[in-house]
Amino acid sequence: MVSFGAFAQQMMPPNQAAPADISDEDIEAFVDLNKKIMPKQEAMQQKMVAKIEEEGMDIMRFQQIAQAQEQGKLSEVAKDEEEMATFNKVGQMVMKMQEELQGEVMKMIEDSELGQQKFQMIFMAYQQDPEVRDKVEKMMAEDEG
Repeated sequence: MVSFGAFAQQMMPPNQAAPADISDEDIEAFVDLNKKIMPKQEAMQQKMVAKIEEEGMDIMRFQQIAQAQEQGKLSEVAKDEEEMATFNKVGQMVMKMQEELQGEVMKMIEDSELGQQKFQMIFMAYQQDPEVRDKVEKMMAEDEG
């Protein structure tokens, strides 16, 4: 379920209380939707890895530079201009792929029986309410077993 994190956090208003009255049917729809989204996310992640490697960059190195960039410590990590040029090129490709995936996931959520608002509500409850989290994880485990 962690895979929903980035999308849901971007969509949710801060400090919104999660209601405790989510039906089992809604949770089941949430789990079903998650099962449809996860393969798309995994496939896109594989494409991203392939793109990074195709451009001659090591995945671990790409992640290291990206983390340094987020922390404002890029100059401390950068080896040379050539590496930075490759990182920037690959980074732009990865960002486009992430945007494409986000668009697909958002459409899947909007087209689902839950819709964006109810999906967000359930995701927030999943994060904050142990009872909801247990129900979701139990349904996920039942389907896998």
